[in-house]
Amino acid sequence: MQTFEGGSITFVDDSEGKKIIDISNIKIGTSPLIEHIVLVDSLKHNLLSISQLCDKGLRVIFYSTRCNIIDKKNACLLTGYGKNNVLYN
Repeated sequence: MQTFEGGSITFVDDSEGKKIIDISNIKIGTSPLIEHIVLVDSLKHNLLSISQLCDKGLRVIFYSTRCNIIDKKNACLLTGYGKNNVLYN
């Protein structure tokens, strides 16, 4: 993991910006490398871009309490579960 200096995110409600601690990459099985996963101070989960997943040829299917990330062979790579409008793994 490389060290990341500076940066913050601000949520849609304009709440106080949260400091970005690090940016990393992940690879699940034979799936494409997903770059720029953001670790944010005081959040319990990392942030990743749904559009980046789609750009890599993956599909993201949302349900009321979960989402599935599906590869090109229709295999489920990852399931995220939701609570209070937040999806987590």
